[in-house]
Amino acid sequence: MKNRKSLSGGDDNNDINISPMIDMVFILLIFFIVTTVFVEESGFGVDRPNPVDQPEPQDEDQESVTIKVDKNNQIFYNGEKIDRGSIRPKVSQVLQADKEAPVVVEAEDAANAGLVVSVMDEARLGGAVVISLTSSAK
Repeated sequence: MKNRKSLSGGDDNNDINISPMIDMVFILLIFFIVTTVFVEESGFGVDRPNPVDQPEPQDEDQESVTIKVDKNNQIFYNGEKIDRGSIRPKVSQVLQADKEAPVVVEAEDAANAGLVVSVMDEARLGGAVVISLTSSAK
């Protein structure tokens, strides 16, 4: 009976030390906080119309600049095919006569988004302050 251990008493210390686990959790937390990258992506703002609002009536005699980008990434100005470099002079020519002439870029759904943005940039460099972007599903 000397080899038996007593269930009721004894010096056995069965406590689990959790301080190393807590230290490891804090180290992992600090690691994830430090390695997380907080980046704000830059872009340009888009004013989307409210679907409840009625569209403003446009003057029929007011000349507008309409530039269309089709699914084959071709650029059209008033129905004639142009290249990207001739957008700026055409826009500035119309805006010299009427500084408030609307500039509309109409892009088909399959058009290259980079080309549409570069067309908008060329129109802005031509003097357009407000550029409307529309979509056509052809």
